[in-house]
Amino acid sequence: MSVAAIQIQRRKLGLSEARYRAILRETGHAASSRDLTPEGDRAVYKALCRMARATTPQARYVWVLWEELQAFLPARDRGGAYLVGFIRRCCEASDLSDLSDLSDLSDLPPGVLHKVIESLKCRIAREEEKSADVPF
Repeated sequence: MSVAAIQIQRRKLGLSEARYRAILRETGHAASSRDLTPEGDRAVYKALCRMARATTPQARYVWVLWEELQAFLPARDRGGAYLVGFIRRCCEASDLSDLSDLSDLSDLPPGVLHKVIESLKCRIAREEEKSADVPF
């Protein structure tokens, strides 16, 4: 693995700096990704990949819809922080008090995941309609 691969996974998850540093310390036994040993590098990358996986069918579907929506978004909005913000906007703040990054996605209540899925579907449909109207 490489530092770049770790950073890509980090952006995909939308991890906060504090959470990312904690993972580096706990998993890779380093303060910075530059200080990782080859074993630590692989361990951190694998930990980030495990976090990106969803353990419930609804959470997996959110990831599928998110991948579909990213094709319509500008490059700056394709990161995990955008998805976290999207989730926060479509649900009540009280339901999401502990959502700081996407590693918590499988832990969200089923009702919240349902709202997120429906919101993503609506957003994808709007984006598809907009792109169908382009005459080229």
